[in-house]
Amino acid sequence: MEPTKFKTIITAMIITAGTLLVVLVGSGTTVTANQSLGIGIDFGERNVTWTDLDLHMYGDPEDALERACNANDYALVIETDGTVSGINSIYADENRTWDLWVVERGTTVWKKTVSDNINLLEFTVSTWALCSEDERPTVAVDQAGNSIYGYPQARRTITLSPSLTEMIGSLNAVNTLVGTDKYSNYPSEVVTRQNRGDVAIVGDFLNPSYELIMKASADMVFCDGSQYSHYEMSEKLRKTGVNTIIMYGGESIDTILDNIFIMGVAMRYDLRALEVIGLLESAENVLSLALKNSNTDFVRTMISLSADKAPWVAGSYTYMDDILVSMYGTNIFSSKEGWVHTNSEIIPSSNPSVIIIITENYKATQSEYDALFASIPKEWENTDAYKDGRIFMICEGAAEMAQRAGPRYTQIMELVARILHTGTLPGMEIDKFIGNDYEDYLTYTKDLGFRRN
Repeated sequence: MEPTKFKTIITAMIITAGTLLVVLVGSGTTVTANQSLGIGIDFGERNVTWTDLDLHMYGDPEDALERACNANDYALVIETDGTVSGINSIYADENRTWDLWVVERGTTVWKKTVSDNINLLEFTVSTWALCSEDERPTVAVDQAGNSIYGYPQARRTITLSPSLTEMIGSLNAVNTLVGTDKYSNYPSEVVTRQNRGDVAIVGDFLNPSYELIMKASADMVFCDGSQYSHYEMSEKLRKTGVNTIIMYGGESIDTILDNIFIMGVAMRYDLRALEVIGLLESAENVLSLALKNSNTDFVRTMISLSADKAPWVAGSYTYMDDILVSMYGTNIFSSKEGWVHTNSEIIPSSNPSVIIIITENYKATQSEYDALFASIPKEWENTDAYKDGRIFMICEGAAEMAQRAGPRYTQIMELVARILHTGTLPGMEIDKFIGNDYEDYLTYTKDLGFRRN
């Protein structure tokens, strides 16, 4: 086997309004409490080899590392002072060193430590990782601090949010689904399986049903860390022996990629997860390079969820802010954190050059766009975006996609790039309203919808 290559989500208030928003060596160990028995070797960039080990016998970090290297046929180089200098011909240098990292119980944060007088059984998870001073090892626990390693291969899964269902789709694992929340409608095969009765609806995003989840007989349930009700459900399910993973809130692009990695590792679809992550990162790099080569200027932008006088807008620590910045946009509300209410009086002084309105309350037609445009507050008329006619409406399926922190983020990225930098990228010219036909505008990311399973 080959080595295994992880800011504020749109809130429940918006959802209720109608928008939703490793290579494992061995046969698999039992996850005891929050811990899996084994050790990782992390080469960086999510390239992790996990080895199942009985830490009751090999709780010493050096012993565990030696056993893991033997199991994977890795050459291990240790200096006379006990320093690990090389694993599998990957050596420490002046920038990166091999060190022992642990996640202490009750936390989710990696901590670098010395290996002397340490028993690995005392920690949730541990790894020998090659990192620089400002790096941390690959994510190895979920948002509740549970190890993501050591589970048997998942064959019957449940997802409790649309973004997590889309991640299952990207892993080509829709066939494992036996339950979803009521809003999950992508990829289309999920809906087909729902209508056929193969996939149960186990409640809505805010209120999953314990009884319906148990009735579906899942062996792994994926919960959304942005919702406290999902934490409660996870605790209840774990007490009855159902494996659950609480995914991180989709606050950034890195978090989305971490979640794909976590899901892949927990399900033992890790190689596919790495493939998906590679495709997404490649698409992002191609888009960014295309804009850079065009000498693109940064564009002052506002991303809003309506044309109300006090709209919700994207601040920093949202994945839409990440997308905007990566596509040479300047978020006029970057000084705010998360999705925040703002006042229409503030918008003219910030003077966006482009306004993007994400809404499911309108259809992608000229008359509907005209209706939205007519509802725009008078204060917005003093912005360059209004004067230059650069107010765009993302609606219907495109709006659904934009509000899900999932694997289709690169498609939103390309739409945003085309909105901000009209005429820069090859392909069809972007319209003022984008709906279910959003794929017509895509060139670089057209095949990254992960619909074929």
